[in-house]
Amino acid sequence: MQFASLHAEPPPPRPYHVTHYDVAVEPDFVKHVIFGAVTISFVARTNGLSHIELDAAETTIVGCSQAKLHLRYLVAGDILRVDLPRPLHAGQHSDIRIAYRATPTRGVAFFPDQIYTAFATSHWLPSNDRPDDRATFRLVVVAPEQFQVVASGALFQNAVHDGQRTWEWREERPIPTFVFGFAAGLFRVESRRAGKVELRLAFPAAPPVSEPESKSAAEPAGQSTGSAKPAAHKSPDIARLSTAVLDDTASALDFFQQAAGVPYSADTYTTVFAHGPVMQEVRRFSLLPDSYLAALDKDPADLWLLAHELAHQWWGIAMSARNWSDFWLNEGVATFMADAFLEKRFGRQRYQTEMDRSRKIFSEAVSSSTSRPLYFSQWTIPQEAGGPIPYHKGALFLDALRSRLGDPLFWRSFKKFTKTYMGQSVTSHQMQASFERSCHCSLAGLFGEWVYL
Repeated sequence: MQFASLHAEPPPPRPYHVTHYDVAVEPDFVKHVIFGAVTISFVARTNGLSHIELDAAETTIVGCSQAKLHLRYLVAGDILRVDLPRPLHAGQHSDIRIAYRATPTRGVAFFPDQIYTAFATSHWLPSNDRPDDRATFRLVVVAPEQFQVVASGALFQNAVHDGQRTWEWREERPIPTFVFGFAAGLFRVESRRAGKVELRLAFPAAPPVSEPESKSAAEPAGQSTGSAKPAAHKSPDIARLSTAVLDDTASALDFFQQAAGVPYSADTYTTVFAHGPVMQEVRRFSLLPDSYLAALDKDPADLWLLAHELAHQWWGIAMSARNWSDFWLNEGVATFMADAFLEKRFGRQRYQTEMDRSRKIFSEAVSSSTSRPLYFSQWTIPQEAGGPIPYHKGALFLDALRSRLGDPLFWRSFKKFTKTYMGQSVTSHQMQASFERSCHCSLAGLFGEWVYL
């Protein structure tokens, strides 16, 4: 495969910035439809902003309005264009309300006893689905009374009316839309404290229905490097296994907090074991295959996937790539940090085993001429920025950087980089500059070899 100019610019930011999404959704478990309404608050980035474009795949728009005024709109493919009542000046704030029906074939998984969201958010919520456009989020989910709901944000309230339970969640920290989400279902919940954080497990009341596969096709990269194994035939001892998984999560949480130099930024973190092959990070929770519980029961050391998704709470959510061209800053860093956690937990040989796995996958990509730079701007949709390269070449690059600097300097530089850009969107160039300031050396050759070639 041949690639065009290595340093071509990715698609430019849209001429507005969303500050807040106020969303209400009600899933229909029979028709596999999500009925929704969202009020989007935004600010113009340019003068004369006359319309906004939003990502809205597989969505039927019922109407767009501002106050009592109906707005003209046009749907072209996956893009919703909404005309504003009057042009806005740069810095001027406004909002629009959209009522819609989503019938997603990706981005949402329906089962008789649960529903959850995954990449991409725009398949169930009209949004500016760009990773650099961070916004706060309020979500109301209406689900059957007996369902438990987990969502991005802190639980504000829930109430029951006519057999339905309404849950309200609020996320006050601006985050990328691709980590907005929720899961609702017949879940059992276990929990324990880890310092100031309540760690929670949510797992189906029914037995696992599938085996873990590659990272969900609902996510842009679509591949996992974990060693999750097929479900065992016997049902795991849930009480014992829950305790072990919560303990392992607490251990990984402590490791990542120390490596980042930044504490976990919420008071809860939930691991949701869901039906299907989903492997997805979401703000304040992760979605993993329910059959991964059986894998952990068979091999308690099979912690890569658990650690990888938790690592994203720092690298991929709190600090994320500015655009999909630097997607490796999400997935490569989380892959490397999961490897580093396994090294801390089980020793250097386990780390080398994980690196050997990445090296093998990367070598296969080189042999098949599907390799590419880590910084890759030649994409038109987010899925094209994914594949195995961001994960495995990204982890190998960080291992090479670690070898170049030595452990003490590498981990000091890594912590400084993380602390500097926590809560922001970041680029490869900023990472290079941060590490060079820390080491007082040039890393142009190493970044050029791994990131840009």
